[in-house]
Amino acid sequence: MNAFTILFSDAFDNERIGELSTVRNLASVPFGGRYRLIDFMLSSLVKARIGNIGVITRNNYGSLVDHLGSGKDWDLDRKNGGLKILTPFAENSEIKSNNRFEALNSVKAYTNHCLQNYCIVADCNLVCNIDFESMFKAHINSAADVTCLYINTRVEPNDTTISVDENGKIYDVLYNTEGKDENNDVILKVYILRKELLVDFIEKGITFGWNDLNKDFIARNINNYSLYAYKHEGYCAILKNINDYYSASMDLLDPKIRRELFQSNTSVLTKIKDSVPTMYGDNSCITHSLIADGCKIDGTIENCILFRGTTVKKGAYVKNSIIMQGCEIGENCRITNIISDKNITVSPDKVLCGCDSMPFVITKNSKI
Repeated sequence: MNAFTILFSDAFDNERIGELSTVRNLASVPFGGRYRLIDFMLSSLVKARIGNIGVITRNNYGSLVDHLGSGKDWDLDRKNGGLKILTPFAENSEIKSNNRFEALNSVKAYTNHCLQNYCIVADCNLVCNIDFESMFKAHINSAADVTCLYINTRVEPNDTTISVDENGKIYDVLYNTEGKDENNDVILKVYILRKELLVDFIEKGITFGWNDLNKDFIARNINNYSLYAYKHEGYCAILKNINDYYSASMDLLDPKIRRELFQSNTSVLTKIKDSVPTMYGDNSCITHSLIADGCKIDGTIENCILFRGTTVKKGAYVKNSIIMQGCEIGENCRITNIISDKNITVSPDKVLCGCDSMPFVITKNSKI
């Protein structure tokens, strides 16, 4: 495909996954027992044979750099092109970018250096498999200036809804300051456009003080350019907050959704880690859960996701929870509706409880 990609590894719209994104950026938040959020976008791009990908970083990107490395696990460690981590500083300064246009302007040297004629600009907080080949083909066939990805879903606060005709052309855009209890066509922050048009938009954005791609980039130019939309079919979760994260994680316990994400034509690639199989003790009881490798379980697990290297000791009961890598749950603990970050130690006989609508988050490296 004649396109390169610019990925935003962090949000510029106050979209934070609670305590999980205070020690790392959004793209490197762990998900699904062994993955990071960026893995889904990278895997879809690799499936479409896009071999030139730049990842814009801003804050707390050490975890992301460690996860991505040279890009070898995604077949992106190449002499020309491949995966590049783009620094978070503006040109000739140490001022961090405050919005997407400033971030794009700060990496214009990368953009100018790319030889491809088209660019894909995308966020990394989506859990889905995107058919970029079909989206790109639709973009070319429609002779669009910009093609946006969208889904039909419940409208949440700060979503941008669109109206499209039978050919997919956008004829109306509406920014929703409040959510609605109804479904509508919502733009995802994934765009395809020509490289020279992207450069032009960046210059205009910096000149006129634009901040948001949808409000300033799409809505302001609906009558000036040919704007089209491509509909994503199938499962898609947009992770803007901790409740979105919890809900999307629990969705993985649905076999239909799990098969669509992980057993489709798009292989979800991630950093390879060699670890031993999970060991189940005589007292273990597992129900409706996802268990990664390297765990040691001698308690009861119900409706949970356990990441690599988790230990659940005898008599412990863990329900409706997400337990990340390297955690240890002591004997006779009761854990319900909890999201525990990495390397948490819970001493014996503790009772920790959140609720379905507001799971309790334990910060990384805590001892309880």
